[in-house]
Amino acid sequence: MNRNDALFFAIGAAALLAAGLAALLRTTPPPLPAAPAEIYPPEPRAAAVPAAATASWNEPPSQSAGPEWLFEVFSPPIIYFNPERNAFDVTPPRRTPPPRPFALSPARFERGLYRLQYAAHAGSEGRYIVELRDEESDAWLRGRVGEHVEEGRFRILDFSVESIRVPGADAGETAYVVEVVRLEIFDERANETVFLTREPRYEDSWKLIAGTPDGTVALNEGGQWRDGDAVYTVESMDPANGHVRVTRRHGDDTEAESREFSIPADPSVPEEP
Repeated sequence: MNRNDALFFAIGAAALLAAGLAALLRTTPPPLPAAPAEIYPPEPRAAAVPAAATASWNEPPSQSAGPEWLFEVFSPPIIYFNPERNAFDVTPPRRTPPPRPFALSPARFERGLYRLQYAAHAGSEGRYIVELRDEESDAWLRGRVGEHVEEGRFRILDFSVESIRVPGADAGETAYVVEVVRLEIFDERANETVFLTREPRYEDSWKLIAGTPDGTVALNEGGQWRDGDAVYTVESMDPANGHVRVTRRHGDDTEAESREFSIPADPSVPEEP
C-alpha cells in the first residue's frame, strides 16, 4: 500500500466513526416505568414460638466442715477467718466491743469547812462580842453569849478566853502569851452543839474528790454519779487507810463492776475537828 492509499483509508475510517457517533446521539432513551397508584404493606403473620424448656437443679450438698457450708455452682464461696477460734468460718465473726473505760477516778479525800467559823472577839470577860464568818453567805455575824443570831440560825451558848504563858525554847528567849478561845454555839440547822476555836472547823463527814471526763465531782459515802447509762456508786470509804470502793452498773444490769482504789488522805485536814 502506497502513501495515497493509506491516506484514503484513514479518511474513510474517520468518516465512518463520525457517522456512527451521530446516529448514537440521535437515539431517544426509553421512558421510566410509572409508579403504582397504591402501596400495600405485607400482612403480619404470628411467628411460631417454641415451648419453654424447664430444668431442675439438685440442692448442693454440705461440705465436710458442717451443714452450714453450702456452696452453689455459680456462687463463689465467702469464707471468713475467726481470730478468736483461729479457724475459718462461713459466718462473719462477732466483733466484741472494747470495754468502756472506768470514767470515775478517785483522787483524794477531803472534809469541807463547817458553815460557821470563829473570826474575832472584842470586849472583856462577861461582855465579849463574838464575830463569826458564814462560809455559805460570805457574811460576818456578831452576837453575845445567850443571844440568838437569826441570820445564821445559831445561838451563842458560851465563850471564853484563856491566856496561856508559853516559855521560850531556850533559856535566853522571852516567854510569850497565847490566847486560847473557845466558842460554844447551838446549830439550829444541824440541831447539835458545836465548838469553835481559832483553828478552822471542818465537817464531820469526809468527801471523795474524783476526776471525771468533764472535771471533778465530790461524793459522800453512798453517793452516786451518772455517766450516760452507767451509774457509779461510792460503796465505802476509809480515809484513815486511804481505801475506797466504787461500783458501776449499766442500765438495768443486776451485776455491778466493782473496783478498789488506794488514795492518800488530805494531810492539811486534821483527823479530829
